[in-house]
Amino acid sequence: FFMKVVYTYHAKNKFANEKYVFDLKITKTLVQKTILNPDYENRTRGEKVTALVQIDPAHLLLVVYKRISGGIIKVITFYPIRSGGKYESKILQER
Repeated sequence: FFMKVVYTYHAKNKFANEKYVFDLKITKTLVQKTILNPDYENRTRGEKVTALVQIDPAHLLLVVYKRISGGIIKVITFYPIRSGGKYESKILQER
């Protein structure tokens, strides 16, 4: 399955400037896998989608994106969060 993914300026800069957060290397491949096969997904206002995937026992990757014309996916931002933390609880309560 092929999907065209574009990144906002902000998201591109995160790859350059924040490669290692919690000693994790976040790659474009990992971001795309999160979009294709999330453990959890939620639509937010403005057609944005929040996708979460467990990347190791202690961390999740959160990706915020939206689908734009032509089936293109635009990644707005992404960041790792701690499993079981306050932020994860808040997201899962929005279900």
